[in-house]
Amino acid sequence: MNGSPAVNESSIDLPSLDEIREAVRARQSWGIEALRQIIAINSVSPNEVKCQRALADILQAEGLPVELRELDDGSLRNTDGFIDSGLAHDNRPNLITWIGGEGERGRSLILNSHIDTVIWEETLAKWTVHPLSGDVSDGKLYGRGSMDAKGQVMTAVVAILALKDLHYDPPGKVMVQSVVGEEPDGNGTLSLCAQGVVADAAINLEATDNHIAYGHRGIVGLRYRLAGEVRHGSVRGDQANVIVQVGALAAALDASLDDWRHPSDAVYGPPTINVGRVAGGDDIFSTPFGCTLECGIRYAPETYEAILSHVSQKLQSQIVREIPDLSTVEEAVFFHADAAGISPRHPFAQAFHAAVNEIEGDRELVTFPAGCDVRHFINRYRLPAVIFGPGELALAHGENEYLNLAQWERSSQILALFVTHWCS
Repeated sequence: MNGSPAVNESSIDLPSLDEIREAVRARQSWGIEALRQIIAINSVSPNEVKCQRALADILQAEGLPVELRELDDGSLRNTDGFIDSGLAHDNRPNLITWIGGEGERGRSLILNSHIDTVIWEETLAKWTVHPLSGDVSDGKLYGRGSMDAKGQVMTAVVAILALKDLHYDPPGKVMVQSVVGEEPDGNGTLSLCAQGVVADAAINLEATDNHIAYGHRGIVGLRYRLAGEVRHGSVRGDQANVIVQVGALAAALDASLDDWRHPSDAVYGPPTINVGRVAGGDDIFSTPFGCTLECGIRYAPETYEAILSHVSQKLQSQIVREIPDLSTVEEAVFFHADAAGISPRHPFAQAFHAAVNEIEGDRELVTFPAGCDVRHFINRYRLPAVIFGPGELALAHGENEYLNLAQWERSSQILALFVTHWCS
């Protein structure tokens, strides 16, 4: 494989590419039905347990070993990378299944994705099918989680079952991880890593249109609170209204990155800022006691400190007229999912790129505009890791989410092929 360390495969009976293609194709009908079964189970965090248990039953029926691992709340809260989203951690197990690992050589590999989904009830009227239906039409499988990310979990499952059907048992262990809590906080993957479930490398399965993403942007949540004084609304005089002041602050934040320039922009795109929440006041009869604004900034790896400094300086220069006393503005970071990446020239990225293009032929090494759990593998446990999977990210979280079944089949072929090279 291009860029990968040399592996002596002479004594290993590897399945051919044609055999892998056929084995995956033979598994597709089973995979579609299994995916429909888990899509039918609502698994918005923190309610993943029913879906994980159903997936465990599906896998065990195919002869795969399964382990359900509970999150350890006590140790998790003291682990670097933990995000407190306010969700309980009990009765929310991660699921692990695997093949291989009995040989004296061969590298281990994690195939990781998440079983939790975002909400769908609020947009139900905009769906053309029910979000839990798993309906198949024109080569697409519809439903919440079809692409983000139950379909990604099943991409990996179909890949290892195809290898199992071919009686190929890799010397290196291949673990499929179906994790909880990716959407709000990423604590499912973090918990597995903290419990020692690591490997020589990892592939985080997310929608990349089967391109290979070697890095992703982070997101930092900033909270601003302005303190005011309550006065009767009819006689407030010169009393400032902090909700009006927050409006000026929001406008300044929205424009704060307009003059940002950094070399990372050419690779990751320019950073973005989104004012997402404003809250303040009790009624229309009094000036508000206080007002809070929250915004999110998405940034490229190695620009975190510079981004925060840039925004702070812009605010100080732009809002002094509306808020003369900046000491009344409290600023805090309330959320941070860090950016992460490896070099696109890393041997693991190059090796996986070669495997992808044996089947796709035209996929590139790119960056991922959203965040994902790969940050834990790279930043905390120093594993080479990439992001890969079928589907377009623009469909995630929206109504009428679907999975392109032809691309899904090719992604399983790619994973199965790569296992035969990396883990042998």
